[in-house]
Amino acid sequence: MQPPLAIRRARPRDLPIAARLLARNLRFTDADAIPAWFMRSTDECGGITLVATAGPRVVGASYAVPACEAGTMALFSCGLAVDPAYRGHRLGVRLKLAQRSEALALGYRCIRWTTDPINGRALRVYLSELGARLVRYRPALHDGLRADPGHPQDDLDVVWHLAGAPPLDPADVRTVDVPWTVGAEELTERCRVRVQMSELLADGYVGSGMELDRDARSCRVTFARECA
Repeated sequence: MQPPLAIRRARPRDLPIAARLLARNLRFTDADAIPAWFMRSTDECGGITLVATAGPRVVGASYAVPACEAGTMALFSCGLAVDPAYRGHRLGVRLKLAQRSEALALGYRCIRWTTDPINGRALRVYLSELGARLVRYRPALHDGLRADPGHPQDDLDVVWHLAGAPPLDPADVRTVDVPWTVGAEELTERCRVRVQMSELLADGYVGSGMELDRDARSCRVTFARECA
């Protein structure tokens, strides 16, 4: 029987384990990995590092730093990871909800982060479960800065309005298919998604949900315009 799962603020002794878990989950090289000492420093300056534990073992982590955009303070989330042996317990969602609670207690009103445009599992959680929005496409954001995975390192900007996002116009909804799996056609699919999402976001739409059909092995991101 597995010990009960709990989520709490990270203690100094948790940080090296959390850093290694994030590095493995995000496929960081040693040069890319977030140092444990930096996590502690940013936690003392308005950042939030959380861990999920099973008894004494750290099995999940989230890390975020304070940020400022257009004069507004926000929390910028730099990583979310769950030990493969503990997936299926909705720990990723629980860590994000705990992050929300901690952020509100510190006075933040939104959390921002970036995500892979074709990571359908993550997009479903962020959009359909948490209610975050995709607001910008960032082509080649990390090219030349992280180890080359063999394709452009595009990302999407995600904004999570903690008091609730603006309402959407239900009369004008668009969709972009995201590949269920990637293989030999990954580069082609990434290029297609880049073009389609970029056009919608540039035209004033935001990504707001995920339609998932497991039987058909299809997933598509829905886009709509926010009401003024």
